[in-house]
Amino acid sequence: RFYSITDLKQQHPAWFRADLEDLFALLADGSIHPRIQGRIDLDSVEEAHGRVEAGGLTGKLILCP
Repeated sequence: RFYSITDLKQQHPAWFRADLEDLFALLADGSIHPRIQGRIDLDSVEEAHGRVEAGGLTGKLILCP
């Protein structure tokens, strides 16, 4: 089943909030470990776009202020 964050937040805000709280609880207790490819400062957003478009990433790029 497809999970659309945008649609769920708009159509069922209480469900979205519950899912988000569950997700943060899993992160806080170490049950899940997101794959992070790298952290990029906001001045390097163009680089981040290029890396995403090139493909081959094994995790998410995190933009940091």
